[in-house]
Amino acid sequence: MTPSEFFEQYQRVSPIELRACLASYATLTRPTQTGAPTLARMERLLTELGQPHKELRVIHVAGTSGKGSVTTLIARLLQTQGFKTGMTASPHVRDLRERLQIDGTMISAELLCVFLQKIFSHLTQWAKRGE
Repeated sequence: MTPSEFFEQYQRVSPIELRACLASYATLTRPTQTGAPTLARMERLLTELGQPHKELRVIHVAGTSGKGSVTTLIARLLQTQGFKTGMTASPHVRDLRERLQIDGTMISAELLCVFLQKIFSHLTQWAKRGE
């Protein structure tokens, strides 16, 4: 099954179905995974995706505790000043999509699947070439 065929099943999915989608795709691709993730592999993937990270301005919040609160506060402050914000947080409470928010709204299951399909199609091609 190709990534396109796999994701065609999940174009309109609920959060629960999305979680199942991700779990089954991970199971499907696990036998093809080789080697540990490396910075060089991530840089290559980002290059193949058109280097989307270079279009972003980022505030990285790190530490032992309070990251979610601080990140939410920063995002809200920036939104009040007219900035479009994206926020990544972990862990989620009820829904996997809570981890990816744009202007305080969870990413849609459909959009998440579109992004994952782009990424997984590159990774599947690498696996076919034995990389």
